[in-house]
Amino acid sequence: QLAQWIDAHFNEEVAFLQRELTDEDFAAGQSHARRAIAAAQRLDPRDPVIAWHAYSMCTPAYGCDQDQAAAVLARVDPGNTWTWIRVADAAHARGDSVGVEQALARAADSEFTRTYFGQTALLVVDQLGDLPVSAGCAGMLRRLGQDLAVDRDAEPSDLTSAQASTIAAAMALPSFGGVLGTCAPKHASSGRNKARCMALFKRVAEGDTLMEQYVALSRLVQYTAGQRDGAQWRDRYRNLKWLLEQSRARQLWGRGPVEELWVQGEVPGLQARLKV
Repeated sequence: QLAQWIDAHFNEEVAFLQRELTDEDFAAGQSHARRAIAAAQRLDPRDPVIAWHAYSMCTPAYGCDQDQAAAVLARVDPGNTWTWIRVADAAHARGDSVGVEQALARAADSEFTRTYFGQTALLVVDQLGDLPVSAGCAGMLRRLGQDLAVDRDAEPSDLTSAQASTIAAAMALPSFGGVLGTCAPKHASSGRNKARCMALFKRVAEGDTLMEQYVALSRLVQYTAGQRDGAQWRDRYRNLKWLLEQSRARQLWGRGPVEELWVQGEVPGLQARLKV
C-alpha cells in the first residue's frame, strides 16, 4: 500500500528532480555516496549490510568496479542467497556465462535469504527523523493519512517512514532481472537447470518481503504446473495473495508503526496483524 501511495503521489517530486538535477549533480552524489560507504567499510570491513549497500550503489558508468563490489559481498555474506544472485548479475554484465552458472549454483545451495530491507529503512529513518517537514507537504500528509486509513492527517513521522521505505527499496531490494531471465520457464524446462532454478526460487520464497515471496512463488507455480508437488506452491501462492487482499481490505498497514513490519519482516508482520 505504501508503494502504491508513493507511485501515486511522488510524481511531482520525480519530475522536479528530473528537471533540476544534472548529470554532474548525479555523478557528484554517486561519488559522495561511494566515499561514505568506503569509509564505513574501513570501519567495519565484515559488515554485510555495508557490503550490500556498496554493491547497490556501485554504478559502472560512474567509475565503480562492480566485480570488486560483488567479490567483497561474497566474502562477507557468503551464506546469503541474494549475495550469489548479485554475483551472478555482475558475471552476466561482463558476459561470463560460466560465472553466472557457478554463482546461481551457490545461490541454490545457500543457507538463508536476506535483503536487509528493514535494517536499511531503520537506518534511513534515523537520519531523516530530525529533519523538518516543509509546510508545502501539508497536502501530501493529508493524502497519506487517507491512504493509510488512520482517520487523521498523517504525521511528519508517517511521511518520514514512507520516504524511508522508498529509499530502502532502492538501496536494499535486489533486482530479479538476471535470475528471472536465466530461470525463465523456456530455459528451465528440464534437467539440471530446472532443478537448480527450483532450488533457487525455493530459497527466495523463504524471504520475508512481499516482493520476494510473490515473485518466487509465482515462478514455482509455473514450474510445477500439472505436477503432484505443485499443490503446495499453489496453496502458498493463494495464501500470499489472500494476505495482500486482506491487508488492503482490513487496512493492516495503518494498524501500527510501519517500523514493526521492518523489524518483523513484511509477511510475518502482516500475518501477525491479521490475527489481532
